[in-house]
Amino acid sequence: MAHTRSDQPLLSGSRTGQALWVLPRQTAHIWALFSLVLLTLAAFIIVSFFRTGIAIDVGDYYDSAFVQQFHDREVDGDGARQSWPWPVDQRELVVPGGLQGNWLITVHAAEDVPGRPLDRIDLVVNDVQLASPHDEERFFSAFVPVDIASADTLVLRLVPDLSGGLEPPTGLVGSVSLEPARTYRWSRGESSITLPGLGSGAWQLSLDLVTMHPDQQPLDARISANGVVLAHIPNYPELRRVHVLVPASLMQSGDLALTLSANTFEDPRPLGILVSGLRVQPVTSAALLLPPWAMLGATLVLVIGLYGSLALLQPYAAAVAAARWYRWLAWGISVLILALVVWGLLAYRFPTTFMLPGLALLMLWSLVLILVLRPLLRWAFATAGVPVQTTSTAPDLLQLLILIFVAGYWIKTAGMLYPYFIGIDVAWHMDRVRWILDGQLPLLYGVDSPMNESTMPEAEWGPNRPVIPYSPYFHIFATVFALLPWSLEFSANLFSALIDCSHVLIIGLLARKGGLSPRGALLAALLYAVLPANFLLHSWGNLPTTSGLWWTFVTTAFVVIGWQKLHQAGPFLILTLLLLVSLLVYTVSGAFMGLFLLLFTLAIALVLWQQKRLNRHEGDHIRVLTRGLIALWLATLSALILSLLIYYGQYLLPIIERTIPYFAEALTADHEDMGRTGDTLPDYALRHTRLTLYGLVIPIGLSIIYVIWQWLRGSQRLVPTQEERGASEPLHAWLLWAAIAGWLGVMLLFIPLAYKISMVDKHFFVTMPLLCIASAALIDYSWSWGWAARGPRWSTIFIWGSLR
Repeated sequence: MAHTRSDQPLLSGSRTGQALWVLPRQTAHIWALFSLVLLTLAAFIIVSFFRTGIAIDVGDYYDSAFVQQFHDREVDGDGARQSWPWPVDQRELVVPGGLQGNWLITVHAAEDVPGRPLDRIDLVVNDVQLASPHDEERFFSAFVPVDIASADTLVLRLVPDLSGGLEPPTGLVGSVSLEPARTYRWSRGESSITLPGLGSGAWQLSLDLVTMHPDQQPLDARISANGVVLAHIPNYPELRRVHVLVPASLMQSGDLALTLSANTFEDPRPLGILVSGLRVQPVTSAALLLPPWAMLGATLVLVIGLYGSLALLQPYAAAVAAARWYRWLAWGISVLILALVVWGLLAYRFPTTFMLPGLALLMLWSLVLILVLRPLLRWAFATAGVPVQTTSTAPDLLQLLILIFVAGYWIKTAGMLYPYFIGIDVAWHMDRVRWILDGQLPLLYGVDSPMNESTMPEAEWGPNRPVIPYSPYFHIFATVFALLPWSLEFSANLFSALIDCSHVLIIGLLARKGGLSPRGALLAALLYAVLPANFLLHSWGNLPTTSGLWWTFVTTAFVVIGWQKLHQAGPFLILTLLLLVSLLVYTVSGAFMGLFLLLFTLAIALVLWQQKRLNRHEGDHIRVLTRGLIALWLATLSALILSLLIYYGQYLLPIIERTIPYFAEALTADHEDMGRTGDTLPDYALRHTRLTLYGLVIPIGLSIIYVIWQWLRGSQRLVPTQEERGASEPLHAWLLWAAIAGWLGVMLLFIPLAYKISMVDKHFFVTMPLLCIASAALIDYSWSWGWAARGPRWSTIFIWGSLR
């Protein structure tokens, strides 16, 4: 395998002479922290002098960070309406544009078309698909934002609401109309608008309100600021602007929490006040104003916690010159983050102030993670029999692995803390968790689970959909999120980032056990950390998928690392449980795992055949391989039986009657025959060139080269000669090769199946950790080729990173 001796330093280096003036390490840290505190205080004094107004268009998408306990945003027409007929034989309609502001477009069904002809249909305007709620039978409306409405012309087209759905026929639409849009929200009995870190001093509020209910009963509308009632608003049936002064005495903290209270009208929702807009302007001078204390405290925790985390991950064993520059680097990164916070507060006070408390908590949590992971990772490497040698001049591999893990976790979690981050399916999955918390687990557990139906729309699967179980076990696990003091969605996002970034640590361990050098293991972890596809998975928010793929990789790593002990009771039980969880957490990942085990076994058989062909009949290691295979398949059989008894047994008959015939027909029938209008095979192949945007093309290509190249080399004995002996164990090197080949085979075999059946690229994502290891093995091996190969190698890494 591609590896070097483990006694080689991770990075070459030499001892340097002592500096003329060197602070003791603890003193240096104290001075660094003290300077960071002073810089933060000075920065916030400057920030407090810059107070700018803010305007919130209530009902617009970007109001969601500010409002609490309001109803969903709404849009209605607010002006003269223009209408155009839609010709019966045309798929597109072009109407004049050049409009100012937001607009509402309404699509009306043709009079001679019965029923609800516009269901499952969306509107595309200038190639942008617009959100279109379909609450009415004969029409639907779509919100046209200002950037689209301002175009010279608007090109309207109907499309199916799901990718791959049937193209809507012509003649469904009779006419379309355009009118200026007004966005708003209804408050409840008590709703709030929060502006953290707004700044101290007096402020003037301007609110656009409707304070009248259809029953004409007294509304008793009140506006409060930070718990103090500022005004009682009389009933008024039209939209009007109300001005209220918030005195400086209420703004000493720098935060503003507005509360709107009113009697409610049941419609059937409890409706309080209609709020359409909010503007806040400073009144008093900024001189001698105090900074927002909560934001100052959060920034101090953020900056100090960042420096403390980086200091704990000092990768050098002794206080050499490299350790000194690392401390300066940690200090410089902390100052850079402080500068970014200050810039955010000056240029984008919102949403910066919404993110700061979460970022501060992230830093505190990171300190806990680092303190736990350092001994845990050393224990894992020692238990796996992977030597970890450090010197005073070479960085510590484990510290660097944790540093990559933490850096990736910071980047991904910080992105999720952005108040407008959307994990597309997270809310859907957390609603199912709430079902379980409400006692509806039996509804999700049976053959008629609504998750089976809602995750397999007819537009993608055709009218005769197969029965594919959608296991509720991730959702059962996710009920523990209810114990945390924030929303289920926030906890789910943090959990998703945590298990994704933990791949870095497992990759490092698996790569070292499989024979890669410390440099190669570090490179494999780094390649995974920057792979854009991981960010894509978080944006999709399909948490059972992310969790299921994680369990398959953990199981694969355990098989390779613990192969020689799988027949023992403890490891055998652990392997059985890992396989069982892989099967139960997510059905698709369980199917991936089953196919992988078949291909992995075939790869091991090829290794045995090669050793026999090369007259390398090492009896002990042949027995180790065969004994491991027996234990692996006994554990697999045990896990399969348990999964049938626990959950999947109820699906056996429906799978035989519907699923198997469906898949058999799908592999031979055309898309149209299956009720789908998907791509042709060439279109499907070309569409997957988008994998370049995910960063998967290069590692897939390198991994295919690695599998072929390593097999053709055929130079690694299961039992090396005395001259061939090194630090790595060739047995595990071949096991790693078999694992990479197995998962690569899963991906390649599922490509034609995914053309026929909706897979959403999961067969690519499941291979990502092994692809990174294979790519790193090739790149690291090229190190020995000298400078002639380093140009192409670094070019490959640069291109990899630029694909983000």
